Amino acid sequence: MKVFVPGHVTFFFSPRPEEGGSIGVGACLDKGVIMEAHSGRKRDNLSGIRREVVYDISKELEGEVHFSGRAQLPFKHGLGMSGALYLSVLLSKSIELGLGKTIEDIGEIAHSLELRRGTGLGDVIAQIRGGIDVRLKAGGPKTGKIEKLLPRKNYRVSIAPLGELETKEVLKSEKVLSRFRSVGENLLREFLESEGDLELAVELSKYFFEKTKLGKLMEMSNEFHLLGDSLDEKGVTWGISMLGKTIVSISRSGIERRVIRKTISRYVKPIECRIDPCGARVI
Repeated sequence: MKVFVPGHVTFFFSPRPEEGGSIGVGACLDKGVIMEAHSGRKRDNLSGIRREVVYDISKELEGEVHFSGRAQLPFKHGLGMSGALYLSVLLSKSIELGLGKTIEDIGEIAHSLELRRGTGLGDVIAQIRGGIDVRLKAGGPKTGKIEKLLPRKNYRVSIAPLGELETKEVLKSEKVLSRFRSVGENLLREFLESEGDLELAVELSKYFFEKTKLGKLMEMSNEFHLLGDSLDEKGVTWGISMLGKTIVSISRSGIERRVIRKTISRYVKPIECRIDPCGARVI
């Protein structure tokens, strides 16, 4: 059975590890992980995904299957790809073997994997729903509370991946978590009071980045700062995906999109997406 799980960008968040997750705002992308489980075939066909990682995830559920799949976005760039991989492997296997588990059941297992491995705090609950996510209560799909918004305009999202980053390396400091918590709480309050949309969320990500001193913590490259300055000069709405060395820009017209593509291309090949409105699903 073939499934799709969207990638996910987090614009700002407040970690709540004691509650099993985080609150904050992000958005799902129409690129992520496509995965198919086979109970009969004996050969795997994986592109951009390490076989040993897939089978390590697969052990969370009983039974044997083989997998075919591909990653449409890079890992370790703050694009929710660990959560997308966990969810896609487990969901495709569960459906193929008829294990009778709901998407929430699978989501809880995937969310638990994220927490144990330190690869994320809130991607999975958002990836199940799709759209723009406002995470109001920390936790997995069964315990967390999330509000789903749809974009008010037909936005395109342009992604500039400027370097790898291990999420767990950033989240291991209690001092850093405390700083994230207070700034993230304030921004979520502002977003809700303003009845915010995608543009506000993207803009607030820069404030989160500055106030939490992430630039110093993540050792951002010179290209990151140069690209940000160039996008500002063009009047582009842009922000940063947490936690990654990745700039995310949004556009509303073909002209604006071409300007963004040309600007990003000076530094790295851009990845272009839309907001995925549906979340994890069979395809």
